[in-house]
Amino acid sequence: MATVSIELDEDQSLRLRALSAALRRPEEDLAREAVRQYLDDHAESARPETNGRYEALRAMIGLASSGPDDLSVVHDLRRDDPK
Repeated sequence: MATVSIELDEDQSLRLRALSAALRRPEEDLAREAVRQYLDDHAESARPETNGRYEALRAMIGLASSGPDDLSVVHDLRRDDPK
């Protein structure tokens, strides 16, 4: 499990502490649950297909046609490139 440190303002800290005591659950568990819920709620907006910047550039993908088309596959086999 990864460790992440965050700073809470005074109100957030007091509310988290109070909720933790009321539910008799560790603050860490409540924080993990809150992060999990936030990520689940926003998972769709993190996908590249729904990201506005990706959509803006999508029409440009594949427009460039200069350069060898097999360079990523045979870059070590090309004899006309100086070493």
